[in-house]
Amino acid sequence: DTFPLWYAQEVEGVRQDVTVIVMSYLNTDWYTRQLRDLSRPCRTPDEWKADPTRIICQRPFVPTATTAFYGNPAKPRKAILDLNDQEILGIASTPVMPLQQDVVFSARGIEAHLPAGTELLPAQIFALNLIKSAWGDRPVYFAATTNAHNELGLGQNVVRQGVAYKLITPQEAAGFTPMPQNTQYARIYGAYMDTGRTRALLDKTFQYHDLVHRPHWADDATRGIPTYYGYAYLSLAQAEAQKGDTVQANRDYNMAENWMKLSER
Repeated sequence: DTFPLWYAQEVEGVRQDVTVIVMSYLNTDWYTRQLRDLSRPCRTPDEWKADPTRIICQRPFVPTATTAFYGNPAKPRKAILDLNDQEILGIASTPVMPLQQDVVFSARGIEAHLPAGTELLPAQIFALNLIKSAWGDRPVYFAATTNAHNELGLGQNVVRQGVAYKLITPQEAAGFTPMPQNTQYARIYGAYMDTGRTRALLDKTFQYHDLVHRPHWADDATRGIPTYYGYAYLSLAQAEAQKGDTVQANRDYNMAENWMKLSER
């Protein structure tokens, strides 16, 4: 789920302004320092071009390298982390931090309740720091391949958009479809569904070619990948059913089933 994104950025030049974060690497001080430094604003407009072999500052959004679907994102004003080297090393040097008391994490009107005894890894502490520091200056997304938003207590503050979950404020949540939280699929639904954007992503933007119609999945090591598209269509079907559009919901259920069957063949 990571290397295809890096390929798209570094080879195809797509959305180089996005900072892709690997949670397991985020447990280290060196990777966290790199993320902080590569996301700092460039001192001059073309500074990011100075070294073609590495990222040295925040790269800009280049509309010609992507589709019009993504609009024109606002330019970030600061690095994603407001921690110095010693602070980063201190957090990364503690493999597990058990909370001695209940903690309420708050940012932009949302709250995450972390009960006493919760054991936080460095990556989770860095992620919370990142949200506190950067969210609002940049959007924050969680990949569908991770459960990080639920582990951080933020599961009720995300909206599904395609195969990702966007962190949203209570004010933003009012514009989306609430998803049922009392089913076995609650975690894959997300708290809310952005029906329009998910529909546009799944049906128009993502490029499957003939993938879903192939007789079998070619690579056993990545057999789980089709399920993420299956879950996205399943979530969309649930949202459409809640709105009373049973015809579209059935189409989405069928697409979900096709993706799930592909992962099994």
